[in-house]
Amino acid sequence: MKNMNELTRGQSLQKKIILNITKKRNFYLLLLILLLSVSLRIYHLGKNSFWYDEAISLAEQERYSFIKAIQYGQYNTDPPLFTFILYLCPFLKQSEFTLRLLPLFFSVLGVLLIYAVGKTLFNKNTGLVGAFILAICPFHIYYAQELRQYSLFTFLALASIYYYVKANNENNRASWINFTLWTSILLYSHNYALFLLIAENIHFFIFQRREIIKKWLTSQVCITLLYLPWLVNIIWQLLRMNKSDILFWVAKFNLCTFLHTLNIFNLGYNANRLLYLSAAIIFFPLFINGIFAAFKDNRKAASLLLLTIATPFLLIGAASIFFTKISTFLYRAIIYVSPAYYILVSHGILNAKKYIYLFVLGCYALLSFFSLQNYYQDKFPLPVYPYRPGIFEKKDTRSAAQYVFSNFQDRDLIAHTSRATLAPFLYYHNEQLDEKWVGIFQLNTDSLHWRNFIGESNSQTLAQTYIKYFFTVDIRQVTKNYARIWLVLSGWELDVVEEPQVKEWLDNNANLISTREFKGIKVYLYKTGG
Repeated sequence: MKNMNELTRGQSLQKKIILNITKKRNFYLLLLILLLSVSLRIYHLGKNSFWYDEAISLAEQERYSFIKAIQYGQYNTDPPLFTFILYLCPFLKQSEFTLRLLPLFFSVLGVLLIYAVGKTLFNKNTGLVGAFILAICPFHIYYAQELRQYSLFTFLALASIYYYVKANNENNRASWINFTLWTSILLYSHNYALFLLIAENIHFFIFQRREIIKKWLTSQVCITLLYLPWLVNIIWQLLRMNKSDILFWVAKFNLCTFLHTLNIFNLGYNANRLLYLSAAIIFFPLFINGIFAAFKDNRKAASLLLLTIATPFLLIGAASIFFTKISTFLYRAIIYVSPAYYILVSHGILNAKKYIYLFVLGCYALLSFFSLQNYYQDKFPLPVYPYRPGIFEKKDTRSAAQYVFSNFQDRDLIAHTSRATLAPFLYYHNEQLDEKWVGIFQLNTDSLHWRNFIGESNSQTLAQTYIKYFFTVDIRQVTKNYARIWLVLSGWELDVVEEPQVKEWLDNNANLISTREFKGIKVYLYKTGG
């Protein structure tokens, strides 16, 4: 009997030792993954100039109060959370590097949270593999280095899912309060956060438990009341957008865009066709395998992940039927879906043949390396459509703006043919040349999409208060008032049609003094008769 007790105690001690070793192993692996994610995200963090989407937020913050920036947000379609966080971090407003530490921070937190979600839904290994995929994924590294809300959006979506699962499993007050608060905050990070809330509601009613219905309804009422002010604004935006073509450049949703979305989740925007194909061959079968394995291991968890993935695609497809002028399918807008995809892929890897996960993760690391190499060098092997609508090569607006500023004289005018250069110039000049320029110059001022969106009645008021430099002006009307004109010639692939017309008119009606080229930008200096 004594020998049996000693044997039992020995077995218990052995189990404790193994458990401690496993815990330490998982801790160090997660720590290494986090360090890897920081390293990949901090590399070249401040290399590129701010582009339009980054600079417009910063320019508006420098010029206006937070309340006015929120009013401008009504027209910019973005909820105000990220803007609010920027206002709370004035110490970051030093350089591209320091400002972009903010999205980097949220992206690394996302790596930590995907581990927690994967561990809670399945096991620690699933969480670790999911964290590794997210850590080296070029798609997420891209947005960890952009001063926009997408890494924040992903982090908050993971927080909402995590506390949703905890609230359902533990049914305690703390979990329900956390779920309510994090989900409410999430809804102010991006309009597409509504899709996750809808997915969670569908999941709850499929697997509802009577004892928690009251707490669930209480949480939904609180979330709705907290979100109601911005929900009214979304309805206003939808009605306006359906009457205009402000999002004419956004892709239409179809089966091809769905499949390419998964490719974007795998390797981001900078891969070539061979890399995309290789990643699809590796990941798509594992994704399917992960779905089957997940339903076998935990049907509720599998359903939650699939609903998270499917809901935005189904609702965007349905919305395009009723709102015929609205194209709202952007890969970056559904970035919050990607962690659910990574978790299912991770579960599929771990449920494949023994040790295949080492081979698969090695192959993925290699493919990511090639895609990241292109990203760091700002190379895009494939065209804008359909592979990366709204994503363009970086332009050296910082150097161009500094060059113009250092050579600027009284009675000079800076003429832009695109908002792509105007917004960064506003930021880099920090209002020092504010009174000297008029805005965007074109020969056909009727083509401005903003005016179609906000309506003629709001045009003059908005122009005088928030974005007065963002309305087109006919260059023929103002040239005589200035001695010299700086023509900043660059734009997106979307609006380059106006550029040759403006330059041709200046070539015929003014004298070209100098030309200077920067990456993606040409700066011409003309002398006029004014």
